[in-house]
Amino acid sequence: MEAFLEFPRSYRLGCAKFYSADYLFAIETFLIDAESCGEALALARIYAEQSPYFNPQIPDFDCLIRVRQNPLVPNLGEPEGHL
Repeated sequence: MEAFLEFPRSYRLGCAKFYSADYLFAIETFLIDAESCGEALALARIYAEQSPYFNPQIPDFDCLIRVRQNPLVPNLGEPEGHL
């Protein structure tokens, strides 16, 4: 049996940074296979909200998500946003 290594056409690296006020207390990264920037950002949001670090009860809680493009696929953009 032959094994073929196929890279997703448009994977992106997602990152979620979790803050309490100005204190950064956790960072998570994940791979996302998405066709568009909007889809990648939506998936990053879902992954961040499922994280054990996502807890709005933490005082002054904030979560910044960022998505970086696949370096092999040009012009995908690098969106980011707060949850």
